[in-house]
Amino acid sequence: MQRKKKVGLRLSSILAVTGLVSLIAGCAEVFRQPDANRDFVRFAVKMDRLKEVAFPLSLAAAPLCPHDIQPTYGFELHDKSHYAKLPKPEYREAAIEYYGISDGVSLRYVHPRLPAGLAGLHARATVVSLDGEILDNKTAEDAAEIVRRLDRRKEGPLHVIVKDREKIREVDLYSVPICKYPIILVQSDVINAFAGGTRVIVTTGMLDFTANDAELAVVIGHEIAHNALTHIDDLRLSHVLDSLFNAHTGHHAELTAIATGFSFSKEFETEADYIGLYIAARAGHDLGAVGQFWERIARHTLTVTAFSTTHPSYPDRIGAYKNTLREISDKIERGDPLLPKITSPRAVRQLPIPDREQTEKAILR
Repeated sequence: MQRKKKVGLRLSSILAVTGLVSLIAGCAEVFRQPDANRDFVRFAVKMDRLKEVAFPLSLAAAPLCPHDIQPTYGFELHDKSHYAKLPKPEYREAAIEYYGISDGVSLRYVHPRLPAGLAGLHARATVVSLDGEILDNKTAEDAAEIVRRLDRRKEGPLHVIVKDREKIREVDLYSVPICKYPIILVQSDVINAFAGGTRVIVTTGMLDFTANDAELAVVIGHEIAHNALTHIDDLRLSHVLDSLFNAHTGHHAELTAIATGFSFSKEFETEADYIGLYIAARAGHDLGAVGQFWERIARHTLTVTAFSTTHPSYPDRIGAYKNTLREISDKIERGDPLLPKITSPRAVRQLPIPDREQTEKAILR
């Protein structure tokens, strides 16, 4: 089935660009308190929590989005120039101080269960060279292009040399495939998350609302499922998300407009709930830890009329959750592959979904 062309900005950089743009996007709202350093730290910590959960989910969901795949090594890069767009000097100074950025390119984030982390790389290390190319006088975007060239050639591992605490370390990294849907954090008290076809947006309100990483994984898995199943038929939603992101806003009114005016159908929501739970389970999360989540969401959305018309009711949702949990538990007990039953004509069928053992090997849990 031919997929509709998706609109909007595709943030497909393999390394730091997605995380750093999301950081800049949130900063305009984050720094309303006088202590820029304190507020920057709060937002940066939340963004790292999001990435800690999101990376394995994007890996677990990769077979569902074979047309939207990109390689990753599980790290992000940055340099001082990435923070030049922050609106005030004190914000830029807070970022540079928090990350300890010196001249050159360094690691902003390393996921502990993906190739870079498993090889022993750590955030804040200075990157000396990539694929044999010295990074003197180069930016993080230049470094990302070096990696992209290697990935296009599909030749061997990525050779990385870093300087960490005055020690030089050399490693060879092999990439793993993930869905090319950047998971972007936006500062807003609105409790919501959105799928725009090419990316996923999560508010800090939703991040704070989730009681544990399993709940957050279910939220992100749900939105990844919307994208992977090409639910974004309403191009108005994609345009609104583009405007929101490009304007670097997190304003309550705009996010509420998206939440109440541009929603998926109940059929799509039910399908995304089901596939999202499988994605979370395949990433290793205990779904038994999210039973209270649907009840809290139901209480929170009681006053949102549009939510009740576009989402399953609480009894339907909790019933479907229990059925899916039982289905997944039975497959784990029997040792069967964690394969969702995809019946939608929109669902991607071209590639088989690997079993749990294959997924766990990929992330070396």
